Amino acid sequence: MDQKEEIVKELKEISPKLAEIKKNDPILVDEQYFYHLKENILVKVSNDSKTTIYPTHFLVRIFLKKWFYSAGGLLVILILIITFSIFRNNELSSEEYILTTFDSETMIDYLLEQTQQNEDKNDLLYNTILEEDIDEFLIINEL
Repeated sequence: MDQKEEIVKELKEISPKLAEIKKNDPILVDEQYFYHLKENILVKVSNDSKTTIYPTHFLVRIFLKKWFYSAGGLLVILILIITFSIFRNNELSSEEYILTTFDSETMIDYLLEQTQQNEDKNDLLYNTILEEDIDEFLIINEL
């Protein structure tokens, strides 16, 4: 008790107004308050029609979270597979693309023109060989 009286005396010296304040708890709680708290909260929440009560069991929450994440991951993978397969089927090789961009008459004209140019080159080469008296067998052996 001696120490408590010293503390009170020192408090009166430092701050007399603070020492005058009574030491009682201003908040009084009924002894049964915490025993009935859970039921009171559930009643208030169930009366509110806009509020949904979710399961609070730890394992149920984990299962719902994992299921939700798994379903979302599978959905993303499915969308990627479908998108990839659609684009994969629509791809054309360069030869197919070229063939689809030109009509058949244009391609035939081009091939005839190239054939004629090749024939002209071959004739020119053959004439050059003949005029300059180059041995054809030597050229064939070199090739």
